[in-house]
Amino acid sequence: MDIEKISNLIKTKRKDRKLTQEELANKLGVTEKAISRWGTGRGTPDISLLIPLSKELKIEVSELLSGEENKNITKNIEAIIEYEEKSKKIRNKKPFVISIIIYLLVIFLFLYYLKYTYSDVSWGERYLFHLLVTIVFSSMIIFANWNLYTNYFDKEIDKNKLKKVTYAVLLVLYIMMILNMTIFDRHMSKFVWQGWDNYYKYGGLNIIPFRTILKYIIEIKQYWPRFFIINIFGNISIFMPVQYFMIKVFGNLSFKKYLLINIIMISLIEILQFVTSCGSLDIDDLILNVFGMSILYYLYIKRESNEEVK
Repeated sequence: MDIEKISNLIKTKRKDRKLTQEELANKLGVTEKAISRWGTGRGTPDISLLIPLSKELKIEVSELLSGEENKNITKNIEAIIEYEEKSKKIRNKKPFVISIIIYLLVIFLFLYYLKYTYSDVSWGERYLFHLLVTIVFSSMIIFANWNLYTNYFDKEIDKNKLKKVTYAVLLVLYIMMILNMTIFDRHMSKFVWQGWDNYYKYGGLNIIPFRTILKYIIEIKQYWPRFFIINIFGNISIFMPVQYFMIKVFGNLSFKKYLLINIIMISLIEILQFVTSCGSLDIDDLILNVFGMSILYYLYIKRESNEEVK
């Protein structure tokens, strides 16, 4: 099997059929980069794509495997096996290796981050540090996965699966950042119920809706700008990325289902803060968090609807 002949035949027949790389990619459900690799001999079509590709190029599979048009070659299993073996050998492993190295680096840095994050730093510095680390880790994961589905995988279905994995990883990283800020980074010694001694600690317990919100609004001069921004706008916006990542991972579930998931998740965090004396249990935090996530859900669904109309 001659890889150069196969690539030349693919490129020639594609041009004869007056198909651009993008058009052929869309017909086969692969990336445009994949078509480019096939036409330059830097890669070969997956064995599952031989028949669809042959149909689009108006040639026989046997012709595609031989790299020569109208050559009378018997379609046999040996030719397919040889094609598969040589395809694996010429496949560029560099993008795969690069992504694996990045994944290992993220794991190493994350373990170091967990060790460092419990050092004694001020609350403001700690928040910015958590946020910066999350952005850096997220960027590394996004790049590693982009590198794979751009330079390693051919099929669009593989690309979409990898995108979903990317958002799942980002969802986990972001939730861990929130847990670090709200619970684990507050010098928690053990998970024990400390009774009503925790009532006044970190704001204590509030089960009266809008009590805290109204307090910050009525006494805005006292709390503006730092406490007002953190406790109002901060609580509205902090869980918005969580909602976005969940939509990307779980799909467009109904608003009621996401609302239930959000209420349960945030309630558990609020309860965990209170029983471990790491924070308050404030229903207003729940209201603001869910409100922010609902805004994000609405904006995302509205954008999707507008794109469908176009």
